[in-house]
Amino acid sequence: MIRNYLKVALRNLCRDKSFTSINLVGLAIGMATGVLILNYVGFESSYDQFHLNRDRVYRITHDKSVGGEKLYSKAQVYMPMGPDVVQNFSQVEAYTRLFKMAEELEMSVKVVREDGESLKFKESEIYMASEDFFRVFSFDLLQGDPITVLKEPKQVAISNTVAKKYFGETDPINKIIDAGIWGEYRVTGVFEDVPRNSHLQFDMLFSWNQLTDHDDTNWSWDGFFTYLLLKPDTEIVELEQDINLLAHSRIEPLTTSRGISSQFYLQPLQSIHLHSDLLGEAANNGSFRLMRWLSVLALVIMAIAWINFMNLSSIKNIRRTREVGIRKIIGATPYQLHKQFFVEAFLLNSAALALASLLVTLVSPVLETQFNFNLQGGILSHPNMVMALLVLMLLGTVVSGWYPSIFHNTLQPVGALKNRLSGKPGLSIKHALVVFQLVVSIILITGLFALNQQLKYMKSQDLGIDVQHTLVVTNFKSHQTHDPAAPAFLDQLRQFAQVNKVSLSSSIPGYRSWMVPNGIRRVGSDPEESVTLHVVRADKDYLDLYQADFLSGVNFFGNPEKDHNSAIISERALKMLGFRSPTDAIGKTISAFRRELEVIGVVQNYHSKSLKEDFEPLIFLTGPGPLSFFSIKLNTGNPTQSLALIKEAYINHYPDHPFDYFFLDEYFNAQYQTDEKLSAMIGLFAGLAIFIGSIGLFGLSVYMMVDRTKEIGIRKVLGASVIGMVRLISKHYLQLLLIAGMIAIPISYWIIKNQMANYTFAIEMNMWLFVVPIMVISGTVILTISAQTVKAALANPVDSLRNE
Repeated sequence: MIRNYLKVALRNLCRDKSFTSINLVGLAIGMATGVLILNYVGFESSYDQFHLNRDRVYRITHDKSVGGEKLYSKAQVYMPMGPDVVQNFSQVEAYTRLFKMAEELEMSVKVVREDGESLKFKESEIYMASEDFFRVFSFDLLQGDPITVLKEPKQVAISNTVAKKYFGETDPINKIIDAGIWGEYRVTGVFEDVPRNSHLQFDMLFSWNQLTDHDDTNWSWDGFFTYLLLKPDTEIVELEQDINLLAHSRIEPLTTSRGISSQFYLQPLQSIHLHSDLLGEAANNGSFRLMRWLSVLALVIMAIAWINFMNLSSIKNIRRTREVGIRKIIGATPYQLHKQFFVEAFLLNSAALALASLLVTLVSPVLETQFNFNLQGGILSHPNMVMALLVLMLLGTVVSGWYPSIFHNTLQPVGALKNRLSGKPGLSIKHALVVFQLVVSIILITGLFALNQQLKYMKSQDLGIDVQHTLVVTNFKSHQTHDPAAPAFLDQLRQFAQVNKVSLSSSIPGYRSWMVPNGIRRVGSDPEESVTLHVVRADKDYLDLYQADFLSGVNFFGNPEKDHNSAIISERALKMLGFRSPTDAIGKTISAFRRELEVIGVVQNYHSKSLKEDFEPLIFLTGPGPLSFFSIKLNTGNPTQSLALIKEAYINHYPDHPFDYFFLDEYFNAQYQTDEKLSAMIGLFAGLAIFIGSIGLFGLSVYMMVDRTKEIGIRKVLGASVIGMVRLISKHYLQLLLIAGMIAIPISYWIIKNQMANYTFAIEMNMWLFVVPIMVISGTVILTISAQTVKAALANPVDSLRNE
């Protein structure tokens, strides 16, 4: 019996190859899209799951408040936190603390191979780690003892990739790495490259080194990641309370007078990637909210594909009513008819599954590059993906086989033999499903359009400064108290005709600046009125180079002694300090860094970060400090020639360091990279949803043409024009589109309004955000429907009228 079902099913599928192909392509694209999205969501949810003790590892985080108002929530805590906690609480089995060395400076690393060749590299993913790192985490150590690999000073563990890059096929153990200002380190371990689904990404781990003279009592520097390995069955809430009591006893004597307080939390390791967006995160984390929306989108796109299958199958099966009538008359039971249609659905879903697997294999390299999809090794190497595909196929078989079987079982045998159907079977259901497809398409296109408008808005806004034609070169000696090469390098650059201005600074637009919490106030004011400002240390040319607008006062003088006691503040800092106006601030003194500074200038607010964030309250100072960046304003001309000259000058003054540079406009716009990827992702899925939905509209238009063939013939005989008939048929679908728009617009408005709340500077909501997507969908609907309408209208009416 099964053999007969298969034979009939194959015959019916092959009889109408175009219908089968359309159905197959729609199902395959829907399955492939669903699998890709769900696999991406699964990968994002798998972060840090590979650690053996993942359920017992917690990161200490903290909120810092000033005067009862939260200043920030940070993923890093104070230096002594780990040692103090492990010494005072028996629930803590081990701890490790990490300091991102390249956070302060992208390191210049040098090695000398056995053949005498000297190699220089720029590294950024570098941490200093305490000795129990490989006890807390389960990263694979290929060479070295996990207990002793980071136990002694001046030891370093490196990744397998770094080992090959630095030492080739030579055994790296006991080789020396010159870490510049940090000194020389001996390689004591090699670890497997860090998995991509780890929230910590690193290429080198240096053993813990003394950073200050009072590491174990320095409760003022909160720049350290601290992880605890807890004993089984530890009461987290109780331990968290005890940690806060301990930390407050250490911190309060230092901060109470400034109104600063901290609250500490234990954050589960497995929740960091999707549920944490704190200041100072080790990397850009994912978003649980985004994963939830993507999961819904995957199910919606697959639902659209199955809706199309049901619509197209029901259209095709209208032509099989005589077959069903004969089967019923000769004794076919409803159960047997069910099996026939489910076999056909199973065959089509199986073929779609095979095609979907092929599509996933073909597009996964592109998606992996563009969206960081993790599909390495192909589909068969991912059991979860194989299982997801099989589940989708079985679910699709049940869903898509159910509707035609129910429809045909309701037919009366005599009416079926005469090819007479009562009314328009299932038409209201089809219309509802089409409206659903249109609603989804409108929401996706509206969201995409709004996001693109927001990106365009942020990139086109006046920043208040000029970042164009600016080359930035990293200063690898920024931590040295005195860098004699810097003045000479700057002087040489000023001699080049291609260079307009140069400056040396601790920060640049788009880069983080040093925050001084509650440490700056007007002289003579109450200490409780201290405010938090962001400090930029720079020379006298910095503000001139970036063309910051002065509201009052003057720039730095270029006199080190005079500039040392001077400060320039931004417009927002002016208001926070309580000055009435820019002119009121000039000549006034402020207290900062245990000395008094005279305000000599006030600059207009400018965007030092992306337009997602508000203006930072800035204070500009000169004098010694970590000056990490050379800013070089180029004259218009040949940038390649200018770059070659600057590189040659840099190598002459810094022969031991690599030449690391970037153009500031590109660097600044890189802050929008996540939004751009999200926009591209939404665009891709919106396009697929519209394409699949168009297939459904095409199928419904075919159904309508079959149902109204004689009507069109009669209208044509009576003189109706092709355009008139296109207008008549399209009006019906435009009515469906109107209903879909009435449903989709309020939903889209709510989604966009909530998303725009994440941007400090956002576009205004206007009708074009909704009109343009509706016009796009309307054009798609009309083009899809018109093709079939015109075909039917141009047919010979005699053929349609005599075909009874």
